[in-house]
Amino acid sequence: MREAKVAVVILTHDAPAYVQETIETLRRVTAKGFACEVIVLDNASGPTTRDLLNQMKVRGLIDKLVFSERNLLYASGNNYASTFCSADCSHILLLNSDVRIVSPAWLKKLLAAKEAGGFCAASFGLSSDPPKADGYCFLIDRDLFLRHKLDERYEWWFALSRLQANLLRESRRILVFDHHERFIHHHGGKSGSDWKGARGMDTDIQEVRSWFADVEGKVIVRDAGRPGSKALRSLRSLGRKLRRIVRRGSRWPLMWLLMGPLGKALIYFRPPRPKRGMSALLLPGDDPGSVGDDAMLQAVLQHLRGRGVTGFGVVKFSPERKDLSNYGPDVREEPGWKGIGGLREALQRYHLFYVFGADIMDGHYSAAKTCAHIFYAHAARLLGRRSFVLGFSFNRNPAKRVLDFFRRVHPGVKLFVRDPQSLSRFQAAAGRSAKLVADTAFLLKPSGPTSRTLGPVSWVDRRRANGGLVIGVNLNPLLLRGFDAGERERFLASFRSLLETLARDGDHLLLAPHDYRRAVGDLDLMKALFDDLPADVRANARLVDERLSAAESKELCGSLDAVISGRMHLCVAALGRAVPAFGLSYQDKFRGLMELFFDNYVPVVDVAECGDSATLRDAVRDFLARRDDLRAQIQSRLPAVMAMAMEGVPK
Repeated sequence: MREAKVAVVILTHDAPAYVQETIETLRRVTAKGFACEVIVLDNASGPTTRDLLNQMKVRGLIDKLVFSERNLLYASGNNYASTFCSADCSHILLLNSDVRIVSPAWLKKLLAAKEAGGFCAASFGLSSDPPKADGYCFLIDRDLFLRHKLDERYEWWFALSRLQANLLRESRRILVFDHHERFIHHHGGKSGSDWKGARGMDTDIQEVRSWFADVEGKVIVRDAGRPGSKALRSLRSLGRKLRRIVRRGSRWPLMWLLMGPLGKALIYFRPPRPKRGMSALLLPGDDPGSVGDDAMLQAVLQHLRGRGVTGFGVVKFSPERKDLSNYGPDVREEPGWKGIGGLREALQRYHLFYVFGADIMDGHYSAAKTCAHIFYAHAARLLGRRSFVLGFSFNRNPAKRVLDFFRRVHPGVKLFVRDPQSLSRFQAAAGRSAKLVADTAFLLKPSGPTSRTLGPVSWVDRRRANGGLVIGVNLNPLLLRGFDAGERERFLASFRSLLETLARDGDHLLLAPHDYRRAVGDLDLMKALFDDLPADVRANARLVDERLSAAESKELCGSLDAVISGRMHLCVAALGRAVPAFGLSYQDKFRGLMELFFDNYVPVVDVAECGDSATLRDAVRDFLARRDDLRAQIQSRLPAVMAMAMEGVPK
């Protein structure tokens, strides 16, 4: 008998995070030396998934990659993809693209059990009524599949049911493993809804039952072994009871309970550590589009790579989150988990856990979200991982619920606060110690010249040659939050007046958005501001409509003489290039940032004062008059600030 070689056939349709998890765990976890050929047929995915698949092909994770211009669905797609199997393959495995391989022995167990029992096919996953193999991990003899193939009159669910019924009528038997979580996990339902209009979906269940009427007893169901110990199953049972208690409320009471003595039981359920390398799981603070969040994430990745971390997972609870393919081949999307069990499963792949603190840790935006992030840091420490909350700010009036969570957080969770004022407030309010650091975004390296920075930087150079200062300007909708219509108009009129004054004094204005999110992004507001400027002022100004990355924004800041910004991380980018920055403050974090560099003078004005045009104009003129002295102070303090930022990303 020839040595077994399995052709693993995977159909993909969007859902790049799950596709990546399927293929990477297939290659990484499956026992070495086991002969298999990975064939991927992409069913008309979007560009993100297609680019990911091309990258995985280059990395050697995919042996054969085929793109279809239309969604062939399950039956036609698998039939077509199976034609690409090499002649030396003895078996075909139909594998969904939304699974995670858990055990190195998964394929060995499936194949060995099939061969030992003389079965024609074997499957992880039981589909009932009637009992039969599910379709997300189905192993079959290659020659048998190519002879029968899937019935394309049933494009989705019932195609495999029809195939099984035909095989069983030939006096063959099929093996089905139930309770297979310690071998393979199936997420399910992650590839869109194109199947809803598929042929055969209206097939009556009575007809399906009739296919299996005379083959009873030929589908053999075995228990693959429930994952974990009796104690772990007891924990799951307790979790279900607690969820029922709080079902009508929010999640935070359950998390609060698990941060007390009850949660200490988690130490008995620590997941195994990865055996190779050093890897880190990162939990960002906000949705995509914020260049500040991008700066922190990129900076942490750069810094940890320099310290020997070789693999990263970035948690994405929302499907709308930013595509991570540009962050490097060592970065994977980690689908957001549900419950403590999901966190435990995710941590099996990582040694370190980092929560990005930023400006969400005082509950200013969402107390529920803050509590959840504190709880994840706490639970990760109990589950045996080094756990950190990276540099965060803390306002004067934190949410009471947040303080309670901080008081209960595990003492082994390392907390880092990013400015002196926040540290004082945090220690006084929460009664917990923390380490003073600087914002992690200071560690971000400028991009160097790129195609997107070329236009703005060239404009800056030309304007500087004409004399006058070149000033970066940022305005964002968060500055106007809480204003009524009259206050909003006074603020915008005051700011327009400031820009007109600066331009007519001979300075040049570069309007620079620093956030591209739909609800709170800068671009629409700044475009409206630019269009409202008088023609002579617009002639001395430019709107940066190139969508710059965080590293490109930092590169651009280095060409400016000064920055006036309502985005704190644009101030960080400027200060990191030794460029004086003036903050329009809508939170306490601005003053805390500036105190890292300046003692007696803090270049910040509260947004509530900006509605008076004279106050805003005088404050900015005073700032610009001090520009040379401020630059000298920044250059003097910057090395120490950079050292503090490095201390804020431990390993």
